[in-house]
Amino acid sequence: MAIRVHCPSCHHYLEQMSEVCPHCDAALPPAVIMSLAAAHGAPPPQTFLQNLRPASDELISITGIADPPPPAASPAPTQTSGLRPWLAAALSLICGLGQLYNGQVVKGFTLMILGAAAILSLPWLAGKIAVPLLWSFAIVDAFQVARRMRH
Repeated sequence: MAIRVHCPSCHHYLEQMSEVCPHCDAALPPAVIMSLAAAHGAPPPQTFLQNLRPASDELISITGIADPPPPAASPAPTQTSGLRPWLAAALSLICGLGQLYNGQVVKGFTLMILGAAAILSLPWLAGKIAVPLLWSFAIVDAFQVARRMRH
């Protein structure tokens, strides 16, 4: 047997299938009984299956509170901040700052370092190609991430 199941009350190793711990006579929770059944490769005891109730019934009996009814069809959520995506895009004019605004610290600092390296290599052809591509990516990414976070 690969799974070792222990009693949650006395922490003794449970070797046989039962609904109570043979060491401390404590009733075993349903999850422990199901784990024992899985460990032994046997179905759970029939008495356990007959007494098994849905979790919501058990929750109601313990707390006396029923689950709230499902909400009716609600209108689409309103947008709380119309400026946030545009602000993130505007901040990305300094490469990586929009990502930092969105909380993407690693991506923001990575883009800042890559942007600085691209600006330093601007006299060469690779820099002239890399700078617009990197800035475009940073602006679009910051805008899209901020718009996703807003919803």
